[in-house]
Amino acid sequence: MKTEHEAIIQRVFPEVLEKMAFVFAEPADAQVVNELVDEKWLKASMAFSGHFGGELALIIPEPLCAVFAENMLGAADENSPQRAHDAFKEVLNVTCGNILTEVAGEGPVFDLTVPQVNPLSNEDLTTLLQGQDLLAFIIEDQPAFLQFSVFS
Repeated sequence: MKTEHEAIIQRVFPEVLEKMAFVFAEPADAQVVNELVDEKWLKASMAFSGHFGGELALIIPEPLCAVFAENMLGAADENSPQRAHDAFKEVLNVTCGNILTEVAGEGPVFDLTVPQVNPLSNEDLTTLLQGQDLLAFIIEDQPAFLQFSVFS
């Protein structure tokens, strides 16, 4: 992640979560990696192309999906993981659009792929967390990680 994008992401992502999912997020120290809760983890990702290309990914503990769904859709539905995943994907989609607008301005047009949600094995999570291009956040007392990659 380019350093100039970090400040934008640290401002935009919490704003999107507050307005959309009625949850508060705050940037966290890298030490949050050592305090991971023993949960199932999910990664939502989507690519974008246009003025420049890249990918945005959000990594969260699975229970946060249900929080997003309940707050966005107005009712908890424990029997519908698909609705929770859809809420998670929509959070990522809106976050991506807002970050791209802040980074590139209102003029450039981007093509966005449909967000995909995949479970992460403990090995995959450990590998991702060792990367240098993740921004850590705390959402509802749980760690979350955002990865914004730009390709030339």
